[in-house]
Amino acid sequence: MSHLLIPDGPRCVTSHPNTYHTLNISPLQGAATEKPLLSGSRKLLMCAVGLALGVCAFAWGVWLSPKVHEMLVLRTANVARARPFVSQRNALETEAVSKYAVETRLMHSMPQHIYTTPKLEWFRVDHIQSMLSTPFRTLGLALISCAAIRLIWSAFGSRKKLAMLATTATKEEDQSFGVKKQALKECLRREYASLFDPFERQFYTPDVSFADPMTSFTGMEKYQSNVDMLAARTPLGKLLFSNASIQMFSVEDMGEKGLRTRWMLRLCAKILPWKPVARFTGVSEYKLDDDCKVVAQQDYWDSINLVNGRYEPQSVLTGVADFLGQLAPEQKAVSAMGAELPYLLLRRAKYYSVRQYPKRTVVKTVYQRRPEAYDRLGRYSRDAEVAPMVPALFRIPKEGDGEKTMEWPLNFAMPNRPQLEAVPAPEFDSIEVAEEDSFVVAVYEFPEEATPKNVEANAAFLEKIVERDGLKVSQYSKDKFMVAQYNAIFSLATRRNEVWCILDGLGVIFPDCHTAYLSPP
Repeated sequence: MSHLLIPDGPRCVTSHPNTYHTLNISPLQGAATEKPLLSGSRKLLMCAVGLALGVCAFAWGVWLSPKVHEMLVLRTANVARARPFVSQRNALETEAVSKYAVETRLMHSMPQHIYTTPKLEWFRVDHIQSMLSTPFRTLGLALISCAAIRLIWSAFGSRKKLAMLATTATKEEDQSFGVKKQALKECLRREYASLFDPFERQFYTPDVSFADPMTSFTGMEKYQSNVDMLAARTPLGKLLFSNASIQMFSVEDMGEKGLRTRWMLRLCAKILPWKPVARFTGVSEYKLDDDCKVVAQQDYWDSINLVNGRYEPQSVLTGVADFLGQLAPEQKAVSAMGAELPYLLLRRAKYYSVRQYPKRTVVKTVYQRRPEAYDRLGRYSRDAEVAPMVPALFRIPKEGDGEKTMEWPLNFAMPNRPQLEAVPAPEFDSIEVAEEDSFVVAVYEFPEEATPKNVEANAAFLEKIVERDGLKVSQYSKDKFMVAQYNAIFSLATRRNEVWCILDGLGVIFPDCHTAYLSPP
């Protein structure tokens, strides 16, 4: 199993094929209040009606107004006066028709090249003058024209508003998704810190899937059963494990609908008599749906999936072998002194580990031969009545005849105890008590004797594989060897020696490592 570190409802707008709606949605609930706006089809209808009214106004003013004028004159005239007018008009029309017939016959008898068709002059200036001369017609034309212009302007103006609302809708949807994504990040921090007690189901889909190098399954119930077993909250978990914990180092975005967390999982296999502790570091990649809920989680272990700085899938057998390898009993030499200086395990890779050591007080001395340094520091610890810790750290120049130093840690700072305890001052000038700041180192362990040849070969190998995985070795470690020894100087059993490299630029891979909780190894 692998995991990683890593308000009142925002306003968003959703779109319908024909209608835009504004929704007030709470990020954790689905309640929404719908407020419909005018649809685009209604705006097009308004535009069509406006154009129709404009055509009617034009026809009334230019073509129909003279006819209407004549009709009004005829109706308002008295009957005695109207009859002669009608008779005279009929006589004139009869004469015009007869004249037109004679002209037509004459034209047909003429040659084709001089034949001309009479023009129908329906758009005449006197029509417009007649139209404007009557206040009633002018007022009606003005009202119809204003109505047409208003409808057309409203239609086009509303389309602009709809476009603006669509843009606003997209922005508000993005803001709503961002709020939900931030809430999911906070949820993951809570779940990792409490080992998923409780498991916040509202951030996961019912068919959420999970996969790591050892197991895979689908479904929210199986997801919760898995974490409950690791946390010893089920009968099987209580039989197998104890003291499980997950420490989150970082959480970062992987595109719009993805998250990646970096973590360290620690658990004790209490079913075995020697109660070994297994540790896993790695990343979890989360895939999210449109509602920002987790639909899939893929875990990768640094110990088997990290290949040349990239995470690649491995077989289940490889994952099982890595887990069982940590449960095997170890026969190592007795520690030279007391407890080991605690550190935070940031990465457990195949050949090396990355550790963060806390701020600490050390006693150190310059030496030429190692037994000489052991004698000086041992005398100080006895006189000062302090109990040094392991490891004994040697700093040796890679070139030239520079000073070689040896140091023992005496105490260290914790998040709830940031101040270092005072220790007695040394009585000899050859011994110095100093405070060392926290640092992050890459570590390669080897069982051979710490001879100059072995130290040089192992340090070169460590630098190579660390840089291959995208980490940067500091210039200090390029100039000096750092050798850590944990066992008595003349121990005969399997020894534990290490070479260290101080790392720079860890903000990209471990952005929150400086604030992570420190636990003993």
